[in-house]
Amino acid sequence: MGDDIRAKLEALITDSSMFHAGQQDERLRLCRLIDIRLEELGKLGNLPFTIAARRQELLIIRQALQDHL
Repeated sequence: MGDDIRAKLEALITDSSMFHAGQQDERLRLCRLIDIRLEELGKLGNLPFTIAARRQELLIIRQALQDHL
């Protein structure tokens, strides 16, 4: 019976670490996508106010993602 409980605990720990690794991978993927979009916006040159505001939003989102890596 002790081995059964130990196996269940090990499975929970493994699943939890896999879940957190998946979250980190997803955050990195989102950061890369935001970087691509920021690069595209940077190529536009002088940005209208709405695009500049959107760029600022993306920078804030990217920073929040980076803070949780």
